[in-house]
Amino acid sequence: MTYTRTTLKKNIYTLTLSLLALVSMQSCVDSIPIPVEDVNAMLVFESDINNSNGFSAKISTSTGLTDVTAISFPTDLNVDVSYGDEDAFDLDYSMGCKCYRSDTKPISGVQYKVNASSPTNKNYQDIEAKMVFPVKTQLAELKAVRNIETDGITTLDVNVTLDGKSHSSNYYHIIPYRKVTEIVIIGGEEHERYTGDRKYLDLVDFDNNNLYIESHHNRPGFLVDFNDEDLLSNTLNLVLYTPEVIDYENEAFTKIFFEVRSVTESYYKYEIYQSRKIQSLEGGIVEAPISYGNITNGLGYFGGYTTSLDSMFVE
Repeated sequence: MTYTRTTLKKNIYTLTLSLLALVSMQSCVDSIPIPVEDVNAMLVFESDINNSNGFSAKISTSTGLTDVTAISFPTDLNVDVSYGDEDAFDLDYSMGCKCYRSDTKPISGVQYKVNASSPTNKNYQDIEAKMVFPVKTQLAELKAVRNIETDGITTLDVNVTLDGKSHSSNYYHIIPYRKVTEIVIIGGEEHERYTGDRKYLDLVDFDNNNLYIESHHNRPGFLVDFNDEDLLSNTLNLVLYTPEVIDYENEAFTKIFFEVRSVTESYYKYEIYQSRKIQSLEGGIVEAPISYGNITNGLGYFGGYTTSLDSMFVE
């Protein structure tokens, strides 16, 4: 390609303007300071208390941007769970899962407090959270009516009525399921028995006015937030479907089981957040997850639930 004198002058002129513009833009850029206290590593505490397994807590750490030495897990962490002035649980620590456990059963209506501190790491000190362990809620009535079977799926209309005397919480995690059965030969004859495995029933719909129910995306069951109107009736009107055809006329093991967890507000909000976050990461259309935690000087949550179990035959 042949350059003329005019072309060369134009190129030099264009290059000069570009350099002047770049210098001008650079002079307008200000550095933005990042507060050190906002980006240090923090302890992540995921813990709960329940009437089946006692206390459990999984410990991890967030990633710090400025203090990379704080990312390692604190080996001298002191953790205790108490109510009043007394230690509530003798905790066992497992290095493999970095978790604390205790089989001690909690007391309903009592406020529990968890504390954690590392004497050698400034990022892991004075970590605490509180919660009141909920009262066990009994079921006053369970009733299920099967609908017409369509494409191998039986839909059930279910009414779940909570006992008003023991109904002390607004928040619930309800898990309906069937027990898996198997055929065994005993004395030359076939017998059906439970295996211990479960087949969970999914929530299709509900017709309670203004009652908030959300299916749990990464755990079985669904989460319920009672409003004042529905608290008065204590009844959930649900539509569930089973993952298989049930021969109600000939099967002996057609019971539907309901595990009802009366949960703390912290448990409810944290599980809603986790469910939406996972569904969003998997590409699902879901209401934006709102980050939740109730740990002071740390991340995560401290909550709990008490479980009651009931069952019914389908009419």
